[in-house]
Amino acid sequence: MTIMEKVLALYEVELFQDMATEELSMLASIAEEESFDAGEMIFSEEEATDSLNLLISGKVQILRGQQEIFVAGSKDALGTLSMLDGRPWLFTAKVIEPTHVLRIDRETFLDLVADHPGIIEAILSSLVSRVRKLVDAPLAAPSQPDQNSEN
Repeated sequence: MTIMEKVLALYEVELFQDMATEELSMLASIAEEESFDAGEMIFSEEEATDSLNLLISGKVQILRGQQEIFVAGSKDALGTLSMLDGRPWLFTAKVIEPTHVLRIDRETFLDLVADHPGIIEAILSSLVSRVRKLVDAPLAAPSQPDQNSEN
């Protein structure tokens, strides 16, 4: 992929949509392409964190223990929290179908944001926006007792 193709791919990821083109270009310059075949693990639960993985194509099963949590696809970012806090992966990412990712190495990322704080500000803005959506989401109405039932 060219740098411009990487910039466009990064922009399509919700996490990076608040970033200026210049900041996306900087991220694109450190993003490495990697491909995985079905059955391969991108990372495993409790392993040390070393990267953020942005799915360009393919499908990845996200597991906690042996339980499937969800299936990630194109434009999903895997490892955002672990990338930011440096703690081990919370989940296992198992490839379901051939998958292409942009991988951003954690140490290289931290070096970049030390010199360009606007990148981390945009990421934090995106994360806060996600939390606000969760908080602002309407709660399910409490269930009403059946008025025809006898007490």
